[in-house]
Amino acid sequence: MTERYERMRDTTKDIDLFSEDLDYLSFFSHLQGLFEENHGLIKKLMDDTNSRYVTQRVMEENETKSFELVKTRFDMKPEILHIYFRYYTRGMSGSFLEWFMNLDTVPLEEFVETVKNINMQMREALLQYRKTQPDE
Repeated sequence: MTERYERMRDTTKDIDLFSEDLDYLSFFSHLQGLFEENHGLIKKLMDDTNSRYVTQRVMEENETKSFELVKTRFDMKPEILHIYFRYYTRGMSGSFLEWFMNLDTVPLEEFVETVKNINMQMREALLQYRKTQPDE
C-alpha cells in the first residue's frame, strides 16, 4: 500500500498545473493507468469514511508540493494564490475521481479537454486578479 501510494504521489508532485505546456492527455492517461492498477484500493478509500482521511492527507501533501512550483510563477500574495490553487486542485481531484468511478460516462479525451479548458480559465483569472492589484 505504501509503494502504491508513493507511485501515485510521485506522479503529481512535480506537475505545474498552471503551465501552458502541460500535456493533459499524457498526465491523465498515466493517472488513469495508476488508478486502474489500484482500482480496488481506491474504491475502498472512496467508500470508507475512515479512509477518506488518508485520501485527504494525500491530496494535501500533493497540493503543498505543487503549490511550491506554482507560486514562483505568479507575482501575487501567496495567501490569495493558495485560495485559487486549493479551489482548482480540489475541484480537479474530485472531478477526476468522479470520472474514474464512472468511466463509461465521458471518454478520457473529452474529460481531458474539459479540464484543460477549466485550467486555462483559472490561469486567466489568476492573471486578471494580478492586474487589479497595486504593485508592492
